[in-house]
Amino acid sequence: MRRAYKFRAWWYGQRKFDYNLTFEKIGKSYSMPLHWCDIQQWTGLLDMTGQEVYEGDILEFFNFDNSRYKIDSVIFKNATFCFVNQ
Repeated sequence: MRRAYKFRAWWYGQRKFDYNLTFEKIGKSYSMPLHWCDIQQWTGLLDMTGQEVYEGDILEFFNFDNSRYKIDSVIFKNATFCFVNQ
């Protein structure tokens, strides 16, 4: 089963996310102007409420007794998504 590739953009000036991105095909690759936004890729994961988890999201983890465990940020490093302690 193949996973969908989804992206979102954080527009600095408007201070909001845009989930309807348009990419321009140039040869075998795609491009988009990146001067005013930060592009983030969907990890393919959903949180416990069913929301999609994107690169750059900050996640809060809990132990089995519902005590807060840690807060991490999602990053893409060495060709994989991972968590970095805040």
